[in-house]
Amino acid sequence: MIFKYDELKGYIRGDFNRFVDMGFNYKQIFPAVLDEYTNGKEFCRTEEVCICIFICCLYREFAMDVKYVQHKLTSLLQKADMQAIQRELGDEYEYFVTDLNHAVDSWG
Repeated sequence: MIFKYDELKGYIRGDFNRFVDMGFNYKQIFPAVLDEYTNGKEFCRTEEVCICIFICCLYREFAMDVKYVQHKLTSLLQKADMQAIQRELGDEYEYFVTDLNHAVDSWG
């Protein structure tokens, strides 16, 4: 990952807010935010999982339909190597787990 976990989380929140301010709806926000990062030279699966988690949490916070992102996150988590994510995040892994639990709780 290019950014530290908290840095990425802050950037995602900023991008999310920017797209909300531009009038994007919940179906448009997720792909728009994800597109901001997927073309990056060092974009990785861990970043993709983190972005999906952050978006799920933001959708919940803004009372948006999280099911739109839920499918993508579920698919990523089924393929994810959690040990690799833990290695990559290091000390920040505990924040990842907290945010993941918060995101999954939003699925009701």
